[in-house]
Amino acid sequence: MNNNLKPGSLLFRSKGIVEHVGVYLGGDRVIHSSPETGVKVVLIKEFCKGKAIKVQNVEDLDVETLSTRIETIFAGSTEYCLTSRNCQHIANYLIHGTPVSPQLRWALLGGVLGSLFATYRGSNSMLYLAGGALLGCLVYSGSLKYDLLLNENEIGSAIL
Repeated sequence: MNNNLKPGSLLFRSKGIVEHVGVYLGGDRVIHSSPETGVKVVLIKEFCKGKAIKVQNVEDLDVETLSTRIETIFAGSTEYCLTSRNCQHIANYLIHGTPVSPQLRWALLGGVLGSLFATYRGSNSMLYLAGGALLGCLVYSGSLKYDLLLNENEIGSAIL
């Protein structure tokens, strides 16, 4: 197994029950989107915030296409939006060309199922909606497969 980060690798960091994701650009830099800063390029140490990062390597990434997509993002709004410009929307657009958030979809699916269950039971639907959404996030996070796990002390030696 290659223990080096490659430009275009997806980097995941735990953020409570959700997985925060960014794209490694090389040279110790990561692009990501957060509610606090919107879309931003930061140093990898700032991205990891003292936590381990999990890596999904992306094969055959066209660096020119990645650069063009980064320019497109910065030419428009860089504000964070949960439903259209969260970290997964940005990462998936940069790597695959489609701004999707599977984690958000799982949360919404869980929330809908929770609401339906509450209706069936005649219970507090908001409680079941929230519980279903949390469960959806956990199911999504549990389904992710990683190529590499780096603790904070290993990150520097993995940078190309």
